[in-house]
Amino acid sequence: RAMQQRFGCSGNSKDLEDAATFGHNSINASEAEHVTCPTALMFYGDILEERYEACGNPDDMAEATRLCREAVNACPIGHPLRPRALNTLGLVCRRRLQLMSEVAAAEEAITLHQAARTAPELPHSELSRSCRYLADTHRWLYTFDGNENHVEEAIALYKEALDHIPPNASERAAVLENYSL
Repeated sequence: RAMQQRFGCSGNSKDLEDAATFGHNSINASEAEHVTCPTALMFYGDILEERYEACGNPDDMAEATRLCREAVNACPIGHPLRPRALNTLGLVCRRRLQLMSEVAAAEEAITLHQAARTAPELPHSELSRSCRYLADTHRWLYTFDGNENHVEEAIALYKEALDHIPPNASERAAVLENYSL
C-alpha cells in the first residue's frame, strides 16, 4: 500500500505501476487456500481501480471487478473476511457508477453492501462501515435516477451507522457530514 499512497501524494505514475506489479506478485505468492489470498485479491483490485481513475483504461476496472469477485468467492459464508470482501466488491461496483455511469453496477453494490451488513460473521466494529457504504451508494444512485427513496434509505442507514459508532470515534465526523448532505 505504500507505493499506492505515494502515488496519491505525488501523482507519479511509476509509483502506481510499481504498486500494480507488487499487487500482482502478491496474488501469485498467495496460495489459493491461504487466508491472505482474499486480502491480496482485494488489494490488487483496489490498485487497478485507482489506475483506471488515473489512466482511464476500462480493462483495469474490469480486472478490479473480477479480482474482487474472486475475493468474495474465496470467502465462503462463515469466513471472517467475507463481509470485507463483499464491501470491497460493492465499493468497486459503486465506483463503476461514479466513473462509468453504470447504474446496474450500483444496484449490485446495494445488494453486496446489504449482504455484508447482514452477514452473521460481520464483526460489530464493521457494522457501521457496512451501513455507511450502503448509504453512500444510495446517495450516489439518487444523483443518477432522482428516486427519493434512495435519499430516505441513505438517511436511515447513516443513522444506523451512527448508532454503532462510539461518540469519540474519528469516523463519526465523516458519517455526520454525509448524513447532513
